[in-house]
Amino acid sequence: IEAFIAYDVDFHLAIAKCSQNDAFYQILITIKKILAHFSKALNTVRNLGIIYQEHQEILESIIRKDPITARIAMRQHLVKATARYDALAEHEQQSDNSEDLT
Repeated sequence: IEAFIAYDVDFHLAIAKCSQNDAFYQILITIKKILAHFSKALNTVRNLGIIYQEHQEILESIIRKDPITARIAMRQHLVKATARYDALAEHEQQSDNSEDLT
């Protein structure tokens, strides 16, 4: 999983760099450790295949030079990642509340 986390962060950094939006790229470089933390929390064995497929859709759109589809795929990926993080946070909250009851 550690190798996938590095890949995940590098994937997002590479796309940001290719976007030619230096400010956005510099922001991601600045928060790289935070991105790695989120990636580590979300990249469970169960999610690896799903995340890999989402990345493939983004990459294939970029290779085809289809910025509209790439943008849509990236937004969907980020929405899904947010949902995965929200579900993880809710699960951890419920676990913490269960421990408080014991």
